[in-house]
Formats: sequence, structure tokens, C-alpha cells
Amino acid sequence: MMSAMDTGFDVHLNLDDAASGEQPIAVPDTVTFKNPFFTFTDGVTFERRDGDEDPVMVVPMSEQSISMHFPGVIRELRLKREDHDFIMLDTVAKSLDYVCALRMGDPIPSEIVNGQASWRILDKHRVTARQRLTMQLVSWLSGSEELVTDPAELTAAMNNPEIKQKVDDAFASVAEALGYRADQKEEVVSLVETFADELAYIEALREVFNEVRAIKTTVKDLIDASKFDETSRDSAQSVYRLLQKAVQSYAQEFLQIDAQTGEIIAVLKNAKSQILFIRKVRDELARRLLAWQDLEKKWRTLDRKNRRRIEEVTMETYRFLALRFLPAVNWKLVTQSLDENANNSESVW
Repeated sequence: MMSAMDTGFDVHLNLDDAASGEQPIAVPDTVTFKNPFFTFTDGVTFERRDGDEDPVMVVPMSEQSISMHFPGVIRELRLKREDHDFIMLDTVAKSLDYVCALRMGDPIPSEIVNGQASWRILDKHRVTARQRLTMQLVSWLSGSEELVTDPAELTAAMNNPEIKQKVDDAFASVAEALGYRADQKEEVVSLVETFADELAYIEALREVFNEVRAIKTTVKDLIDASKFDETSRDSAQSVYRLLQKAVQSYAQEFLQIDAQTGEIIAVLKNAKSQILFIRKVRDELARRLLAWQDLEKKWRTLDRKNRRRIEEVTMETYRFLALRFLPAVNWKLVTQSLDENANNSESVW
């Protein structure tokens, strides 16, 4: 029966090879370019926007930013594949699968350099993931599998003496369902621990998502409490509408993950493919959600009596959301639109 399942593998050895598929190339440790086009002004960032296939180079201007897709930059500069700047752009593009943005001088993410995750989770996220899977096992044994993700609810359940008594029976029954002997439940424990280590990253991101939802609640409270003048109220309402769109988008991602991992026996029978799925979704969600950390802290520590500060953070949030959840505007390359009075584009280089 074991041949029908993909549970017999070393996740730490097998998955990295399966996920990469190509030999790493030698790249600089930091984001560096040779052509002065990339450094003619300060504050240039490289980002990947939601719904946009190609990453963009964002150049801050006096009144608005100009966004240039990487293929356009490559064409404009006539870069060849062997050129340093082409390789750098390619490396940055791959890096943006793991981080929300890069700037000049930033380190290349460790996912690109050595394959390791560039962000860390806490022990509490591993505990939540382990408790979630254990509760799935217990509920499966009772014939009505339930998916619980709330950390407080999980802790309370796991402290229930009746639940504790059912855990051993659940692991033994699952062992038989997976083709092991009943006395081989340690194999199941090990498999659950391995999967929990992967799922813990999703639980960490779920916590960030809940913090984003808290921002939406705060903005709504401020609007209802008349903390804005008429003009600022319009801006706050625009932010609230975009926050609704953002929260809905993220919520859909977690619904997909929970649906994919909601049947514990199917998950454990197909552990390798399930972990590959988790890692793919994890990287995408991390890129999108970890970008909120600075903003989330500003909202969490906001003095609600300081109207000026409220409006500053609101406008910063609007700019953040507009880049990600408003339809992208395609701008001309900066060499074509920066200075229309110049005789030629090279004058801005």
C-alpha cells in the first residue's frame, strides 16, 4: 500500500531539488547596476504588482512615480543576456517572488543565494500548525472532520482532557489508514510534524492577514467617529474601499489553502505534493503580506487624537494600496518622458 502514497521521502532533501530545477548562477550579494540609468535619481525601487506579469522599476518624480516594466528597460538599454545589468534584472525579478520590493544596495534574498527562507516564524506558529493538524486527526476519527485555525480555540481544545484522550487513538487509526500498522503511529507523528513545519509559515501569514483586517476596522472607526475633515474623509473612504478589496483578495487565498489542506488523510497520503503546494502559495502570500509590516505598526501605534498624523498615515496607506489594487497605468520609459524639452534621452543619463 505504501507505493500508492508519496509519504516516504525526506522533505528537507527532496523538495528543494524538485522546486528549483536549475543550477544557481553567480550573482552579486546586493542589488547593483553598472549603467547610470539605474542610479540617476535616488529612491528607485523594484517591485512586482498584483495582477502584473512583469516586475517594474519605480522611479520617484516630483509629483508622481514612473513605472517601467523590466522588458521595456531591457529593450531601451539594449541589454544582452550576458550583460551584468541583464543578469541583475533577471536576479531581481526572481527575488521579487520572495520579497515585496528591492532597492539599490539591498541584499539579494537568501532564497536566491542559497535556497533558504529569508524570513522567520515564531514557535507559536509551529504550535498552532501542529494543534490544527492534531485536531483534524481527532475530528476525522469522530467522523466529522473540522478545520480550526484560531490559535485560542485550538489551545483551549488541546487542553480539554477528553480531546487529549482521543489523540493517541487518532494517530493509531490514521497509521492504519495510511498503510502502516497500528503500532507504527510514530511514523504518523513524524509525518504530521514535518507537515506542521511547513504549514506554520501559513499560520504566521494568517496572523499578518488578521493585522491587515484590523487596519480596515480602525479606518472604519475613524470615519464613523468623524476624525477627518470633508476632504480627508473622502481620502479615508477611498482607503477603506481599497482595504476591502485587499482583504477580500487575501481571504480568498487562505480559503484556497484551507480547502486544499482540509482533509487530513488526503493531505498525509500526498504529503510531498501538498508541501510543494504550500511552499508555492507561501512564497506568493509572503511577498504580498509582509509588505504591510511597516504600515501595520504605524496603524497599531497611532495616536487617534493626532489628526495630522492620522491623515499622514491614511495617505501613505492609500499610496500603498493604489500601487497594488488599482489598475496599473503603463508609463513611458523615463528616458522618453522625463524631460520632453531635452534634445535627446541621453541627457538624463
